[in-house]
Amino acid sequence: MDPSISVQQPYFVYLLESLGRRCKNHAYVGSTPNPPRRIRQHNGEIQGGAMKTTRKRPWDMVAVVHGFTNKYAGLQFEWAWQNPHLSRHFKEASLNYTGGRADSMLPKKLRVLAEMLSLAHWARWPLGVHFTSDRVAKMFKQEILAVPLPLHVRVSVGPLTEVPGLLDPEEESIVRDFHATKLDEVLLSDQNGCCLCGDHIDLESPQDWLCCASETCPMIVHIECLSDRFLSAEEDSNHLLPVSGECPLCAIDLIWGNLIASAHGRIDAWRARQLPSTNNKPAASKARLENDGEVDFSDEDVEWVGGGSSGATATLQRAGKKGVGIRASQGTENGERRRRGGATRDQVAKATESAFDAAKERHRPSVICIDVPDDLDQRFRRLRIGGDKY
Repeated sequence: MDPSISVQQPYFVYLLESLGRRCKNHAYVGSTPNPPRRIRQHNGEIQGGAMKTTRKRPWDMVAVVHGFTNKYAGLQFEWAWQNPHLSRHFKEASLNYTGGRADSMLPKKLRVLAEMLSLAHWARWPLGVHFTSDRVAKMFKQEILAVPLPLHVRVSVGPLTEVPGLLDPEEESIVRDFHATKLDEVLLSDQNGCCLCGDHIDLESPQDWLCCASETCPMIVHIECLSDRFLSAEEDSNHLLPVSGECPLCAIDLIWGNLIASAHGRIDAWRARQLPSTNNKPAASKARLENDGEVDFSDEDVEWVGGGSSGATATLQRAGKKGVGIRASQGTENGERRRRGGATRDQVAKATESAFDAAKERHRPSVICIDVPDDLDQRFRRLRIGGDKY
């Protein structure tokens, strides 16, 4: 599993080549969150697609640039790739671009891409290029002989479905589990100090720390500390963010963009669980039920349900048990609706009851507990499976 992959909404900038008989080397640059779907739109297989590409069908998506931190970064890159003659960042470029017909052809688009990845504005971005055509990949390699790429830029060749960061639902689930497992390993470890400055690290704030890409390395470090260390090793340290550096413990090469992407994966896992630091506090509800004497949480037949595969899962894992996640949100007063379709309390209660029925069929534990708002707590505190009531 590549630890740099997260399940955040990806965004890609792509290069199309026309396969029309009279359209040799005609190219088009666009952007999308879903390249396989977008190429079908351009070719008229499904609705959508740019009007500019209608006349020169069919098209082949020959290159995809990936690694953008958000949609807006991708859109900026797309515009500059389309309009190098208008972009202020091309003042340092080795060639002059006029915006003429030659600038829109495939060879010139590849040259523009090579220059963009090397220009100061984009050279430190954690980008990569994936080619679906060996012929176009060879053309690009000829261009980068004149404009060498930064060492961290990844160039790959393969089918469109293998673009890094493009995940299907099953792969998304695997990635989520990977980052959730890594988060649990850190939370359950004895280490809570930065390996560089020695100060305490709040492990329940995954946005404040990073860990090594190696699965066996125990490095946990403040983001600021590792950034300062990487920047100090660069010849020109007058930058806000580093590009890469060595792990302080195992000395493997680390790409800063990959570290941040894996951190986003752990942050997503933390938020999905709604651990005790958030408004929903499954652990607190667990303690309340335990203190009330209603449920013995040392019983192996108890399954804790809370916060949508929530922080209760981590609580159970510490005890060597498996959690089941069901989320019961607050809801509004009966009869009162939020503008965007907020559910009433009765609707929340009904949905929660349905979720319990599903949990019964899947897991069949002796007791299920759930974290719910206080006014629903009495109604759904405990379910007994196989008894007269639940």
